[in-house]
Amino acid sequence: MSYSWVCWDVHGVTEIPTFGKTMEVLRGFRPISDETAAEYRKLGDDYAKGAATPEVFWSRVAHDFGPYAMERARKYFLRIDPNRALWRAMPDLKKKYFMGIVSDSPGEKTVMIKNFLEERNPRTLDKNANLFDDVFFSSDYGVTKTDGGLYKVVLEKYGGDPSRFLVVDDSKANIEEAANLGMGTHLYRDVDSLLDALMPNRLTKKGIVG
Repeated sequence: MSYSWVCWDVHGVTEIPTFGKTMEVLRGFRPISDETAAEYRKLGDDYAKGAATPEVFWSRVAHDFGPYAMERARKYFLRIDPNRALWRAMPDLKKKYFMGIVSDSPGEKTVMIKNFLEERNPRTLDKNANLFDDVFFSSDYGVTKTDGGLYKVVLEKYGGDPSRFLVVDDSKANIEEAANLGMGTHLYRDVDSLLDALMPNRLTKKGIVG
């Protein structure tokens, strides 16, 4: 399949912290039942699209797990920790594809990501933002990828054949929503397999692969 657009997830793909790992931090303080996990998936979705304020979300965490656990989880999630191996490849990928960020991100984290995008890429000395043709954050649109809503925003803006878009995400649920809309998908697990898919003739230390 030939793709012209790559839609990048942030949490778990272009950067390390994820909401799921944030819950693992909390799980280290007390067990989380299936019922509680389901409640937090819903609350996390509301937090990401702005239906629940940061104060509401983190107050609930402090109530359920204690203030110290809340601070540890908040410190883990509200930081920028780039996937440096992937970012090193971004300038080469930009030569081949249109690229956009499509991220479920609460407003307070979206601000941090946008500030990072204003920083200079060490390879190009240009702003990181210039590697992307567009950005779509759930907190800006009031919808998430959970039910395909944020993907629909992308498709409505750019139109055309959805199969020309490749969604790169570490969430199976998000991948399924994108596939249901006819978009191409890559379930992210590591940089090398992703780059092999996007740049099959790329040079590596072992020579040409693909």
